[in-house]
Amino acid sequence: MHKLNFWKGLKKCMVLISILFLGSSYASAQLEDLFITPTPPPESLYYGEPIYIDDGTYWATVYYESHTGYRANYKLAVKVRGDNVVTIYFENGGYLHPGSSNYRYFDGKLLPQYDYLGNLIALKGTVRIETYNKSSFLISWNTDYYTIVIQ
Repeated sequence: MHKLNFWKGLKKCMVLISILFLGSSYASAQLEDLFITPTPPPESLYYGEPIYIDDGTYWATVYYESHTGYRANYKLAVKVRGDNVVTIYFENGGYLHPGSSNYRYFDGKLLPQYDYLGNLIALKGTVRIETYNKSSFLISWNTDYYTIVIQ
C-alpha cells in the first residue's frame, strides 16, 4: 500500500513540475516578445563613430614635446574637422597642417576624456610631426609631438 501511494505521489509531482515548466516557458516567451529591441535607424551613432565637436577653430592647450627633449605648454588656436585637428596656429602667424611638403603630419584624432561621473570634460589628441634630418648622411626623421586638449 505504501509503495502504491509513493508512486502516485511521485507521478503527481512529475505532472505538476511539467505543468509549471511549460507554463513558465510560455510566460517567458510572452515576456521576450515585449522586450525585443528594434534595429536602430541608419543615421544612428550605432553605425559609425560619434562626432564630439563641430568643425571649426577652437582655443586649445597644446603640450609640445620636441625630439630634443624640450617641452612647453601653449594656448593656441586649432582647426578641427571631423574630430581631427587639421591645423595648429602659432602666435607668430605660422601654422602646421597636413598639406606641407616640409614635414609629415600624422594623426590629430580627438578622443573624449571623461570625469569619474562619466561627464565629457575634454577632447584630447596628439599630432605627430616628422621633419627630415638633413644633418645626417643616414635617412632619418626628427619627431615632435603636439598633444592638444580642448575643454
